[in-house]
Amino acid sequence: SVLQRIAQEGLSVREAMALFNIRGSTRIISGWQRQYHAQGLAGLQPKPRGRPKKMSMSQSPKPVNALPDAQRSREALLEEVKYLRAEVAYLKKLQALRQAKAQAAQKKRR
Repeated sequence: SVLQRIAQEGLSVREAMALFNIRGSTRIISGWQRQYHAQGLAGLQPKPRGRPKKMSMSQSPKPVNALPDAQRSREALLEEVKYLRAEVAYLKKLQALRQAKAQAAQKKRR
C-alpha cells in the first residue's frame, strides 16, 4: 500500500513515511522499492528466519507385493527375508556407530 501510494500520487519517500507514520530511516521504504523492482510482489513477502530445518531421514522404499504371502513363491519370500535382514543389520550398525560417536564426544568434554 505504501509503494502503491508513492507510485499513484508521486509522493516522496519522506512524505510517505509521514503519511503512514513510519519511523526510522528512509532506507526502509527504499529497501522495499528495491525488493519490489527486483523480485516483484514476492520480494516483499516475509522470509523464514533462522537456520533451515535438517532434512529428515527418508524411509527406505518397501518392496511392493502384489500377491499375498500365501501365493508368493518360496524363493521370493526368502529373497524378501534376506533383504529385510540386511536392512536390520545396516540399521543396527548405524545405531552402534552413532552411540560410539556420542560416547567419544562425551569423553572429550570431560
